[in-house]
Amino acid sequence: MNLKRHVVRKNGKQHVYYSLSETIRINKNRTVQRRVLNLGELNTTQTEQWQRSIEVIEAEGQSRQHRLFTDREGRAPADAADACEVILSSLSVRRPREFGACWLGSRLWQELGLDEFFSAVLHDRRGSVEWAKVIELLAVNRLVAPESELGVHQRWYATTAMDVVLGTDDAVAAKDRLYRALDKALEHKEALERHLAQRWQDLFGAKCDLLLYDLTSTDFEGQAGEIPAARRGYSRDSRPDALQLILAMVVTEEGLPLSYEVFEGNRADVTTLEEILDSVERKHGKLGRVWVFDRGIVSEENLNLLRSRGASYLVATPKRLLTQFHKDLLAKDWTGYLNLCRLVTDAHIDGYYYKPRIDREHLARHSEGLIGLSACLNGEVARALEVDDWDGARRLAGEYGEIFGKDGFFLELQDHGLPEQRRLNEQLVRLAPEVGLPLVVTNDLHYVHQGQSEAHDVLLCVGTGNNLDTPGRLKFETHDFWLKSAAQMAESSYGSKPNRWLLIIQCYGQKLRRSSVLHSR
Repeated sequence: MNLKRHVVRKNGKQHVYYSLSETIRINKNRTVQRRVLNLGELNTTQTEQWQRSIEVIEAEGQSRQHRLFTDREGRAPADAADACEVILSSLSVRRPREFGACWLGSRLWQELGLDEFFSAVLHDRRGSVEWAKVIELLAVNRLVAPESELGVHQRWYATTAMDVVLGTDDAVAAKDRLYRALDKALEHKEALERHLAQRWQDLFGAKCDLLLYDLTSTDFEGQAGEIPAARRGYSRDSRPDALQLILAMVVTEEGLPLSYEVFEGNRADVTTLEEILDSVERKHGKLGRVWVFDRGIVSEENLNLLRSRGASYLVATPKRLLTQFHKDLLAKDWTGYLNLCRLVTDAHIDGYYYKPRIDREHLARHSEGLIGLSACLNGEVARALEVDDWDGARRLAGEYGEIFGKDGFFLELQDHGLPEQRRLNEQLVRLAPEVGLPLVVTNDLHYVHQGQSEAHDVLLCVGTGNNLDTPGRLKFETHDFWLKSAAQMAESSYGSKPNRWLLIIQCYGQKLRRSSVLHSR
């Protein structure tokens, strides 16, 4: 403990006040002084008496203090210098303040390196209170109990021990200072975003390969005359009468806000993508990324822009195309889509046993509008032919032909360079005329590009808990399980024989060619 001297000038006169303070260590880098007792103005004699009191408390080390019990019960020596009498009924709790959550928020702030970041960028703007501490106060508030700047000033700050945590006085929560701190932080927006992204990667090994982009709006209750960007536009809050701003946000798949921009209130969503792309590439580089956004941002110009920059995307179909999609499918195939949704749902809810399952009876009840394929080497027909069970293969093919119709079930040919596939294909070509079913050539798809086969192999190891050199582990014997074009399929072993294959799209896909639920690349 120590006796602190405070000098205040008031009405042209100098006043000297004293307080009893103690030193508290918050962490390895920060200690603060906590005021224990205000003593007011003291004369020389009183100052010396208080100083001796402190010395009694701290004699033989700081761990020694007054014993808090009465000597009326005979528990304390009458002549003990460090004994004091306490009347418990006189004790009261005054101004309880929250410390734990505030301390944790401040510790997280330090773990992110934001204390050092703002101290560095605002080092020449200290003022009576460091601006870095004002910004830390606002950030901790958003984490612990979100309030407006005015709410922090009027209510929240007084209920917390943020003055102790920050090692400062109440000036840190002055109303004007809180608002001005936001302006000072905004000057370093891009540097802050780069810092946070790098810290996120350092702490968690996070990647920014998949980005989600969306927009929202915030409106004003008033004229907003000093905000040029406030305009009337499409209101997501059904407030077309109010001026608004458009807020655009880019987040990673883990939810880290990577970047944001503010646009005029009348800005159309579809016109914002190029500016966002420029912003993200300027701050985080031009690495290949996958962008995900809703139909409001979709246009041919935007999709071409993404392709030209080497980016991939997954976006929803615009409503105008989705309406056409409904109309085209209702006549014939929309029933099939609804049946497919029903089968998938039932397989996960009612038929799940290690994997989603359905039986043939349930499939037959919901087969209208569906197309069936005999599948790969693990299909039922293929399994029967593997052991030369031709009768079983004919029976299974016939049953599925009855479920889907003779023109709705196809015997599936695949060629990934596997000897067992070539043998199966020869058997299927022989079986097709016997059971009166058409053939279709497909390619098993596990990754998009041929060069991704090694990454897929690593992913298999991760999923099965093995290493690349683990003997007998699950792996694909060839590198041919990628998305092929129609021309590449035509060059396959069976694609060059028109009488042995049939493109389903020729029979069923004419109306689907320009409509889909998802565009992807």
